[in-house]
Amino acid sequence: KGVELLRNRIAKNVVMSGKWSFRLDSPPIKTESEAMKEYAIKLGAPKEEILTEQISKDTIGNAYFTKTEILKPNGWKNIIVVTSEFHAEEARYIFRKVLGPDYKIEVVQANSGLKNEELKKTYIRKEKILKFVKAWMKNIPDGNDKLIKELLLREHFAYSNKPRITMEEFDKIINNM
Repeated sequence: KGVELLRNRIAKNVVMSGKWSFRLDSPPIKTESEAMKEYAIKLGAPKEEILTEQISKDTIGNAYFTKTEILKPNGWKNIIVVTSEFHAEEARYIFRKVLGPDYKIEVVQANSGLKNEELKKTYIRKEKILKFVKAWMKNIPDGNDKLIKELLLREHFAYSNKPRITMEEFDKIINNM
């Protein structure tokens, strides 16, 4: 979908965001963003129009590190977030929360290819995760880099050495919602 936006000149650049999921037991050969970049180039995207963010391990990290490592240094304020249909609502909330009011954000959905039953289960899980994230981030003003960084480094199990809750506790909370 990102390559399509480049081809149609709806976007001038594309940012591939992600190191790898915090749920992986061992690191893959390359980061998610590098794999996406390689795929986009194979689809015909000019490599000079592709940037990579290779720190994040989840959507909050995608938004925060894309903002601090790419958007701010380049002075870019208009962004299009491309994500799967089941992840669009969560991504929209998180990117608005992390980027703040100075950014114009559009979310474009790409078809995940999941079958109906799997898609339905994924939507249900994502609704629960979004409810958790909204409660977790409710006291952080939109776009407050300092507080979002503190949340990541002090509380988030994907980034903190001593998180407030573990991944297992998070999964239990989500499963019991």
